[in-house]
Amino acid sequence: MKKVDVFSHDYILVPVHLGMHWCSCIINFKKKRIEYYDSLLGNNSQCFKLIRDYLGKEHQDKKKTPFDFSEWTDYAPTVFNLI
Repeated sequence: MKKVDVFSHDYILVPVHLGMHWCSCIINFKKKRIEYYDSLLGNNSQCFKLIRDYLGKEHQDKKKTPFDFSEWTDYAPTVFNLI
């Protein structure tokens, strides 16, 4: 991501492969949260940690300052509403 400023986007979509199962993670800059979506309703604490580590390193590299996570939350729905 050398030439891309990820912090200038509203959302970053991250595919997550768990062996035989795919999930997705969204870095939601508008809502200041990391969202994890799993059709099996899993909650992947390791994914949240990896995304936070990535954002911290990327911000330090691109902006030369630590990333402020103070208002950020993790989100993983426990129920999917089917309409």
